[in-house]
Amino acid sequence: MTRRNKFVKPKLQVKFGFVFLGVASTAVLVQAIIIHSAMSDAAKRLPADGDILVSLLPQLLMSSIFLTLALIAPVVVGVGAAAMFRIAGPAHRMEVHMQAVARGENPGACKIRQRDELQGMCEAMNAAHEQLRGKVEVDDEVETGSGSTPEGLSQVA
Repeated sequence: MTRRNKFVKPKLQVKFGFVFLGVASTAVLVQAIIIHSAMSDAAKRLPADGDILVSLLPQLLMSSIFLTLALIAPVVVGVGAAAMFRIAGPAHRMEVHMQAVARGENPGACKIRQRDELQGMCEAMNAAHEQLRGKVEVDDEVETGSGSTPEGLSQVA
């Protein structure tokens, strides 16, 4: 199966993109706090010009934070989007499949790409659908009378 749409679940994919970006931003800010603390301690120990270093720290840290975020944000969003394709695509495919089943159609087995996530869920959904389809066929035989004789019942069971 090939993907036709770039974002099959845009709301979900954008939401996860922001989650990944938020995690990366938090990591960058925590690192900046740690560096600020270490540099402040080092500046206090300098025999001279420690005050100059302390006064330069906010500007140095802000520029390094923005540069780091500018470099890392596209990478994080790209990696997050790539990871989400392997989840959002199969989720969308299973949703479309189950909608077809709910409309009374027989869409056959739900298929997703080999490298996609959620393989187990797709297999479980197919097994459940097959089980229900078998139950409906047995119920139809009983209602139509083809399974009402003892011979017919033994064939159904």
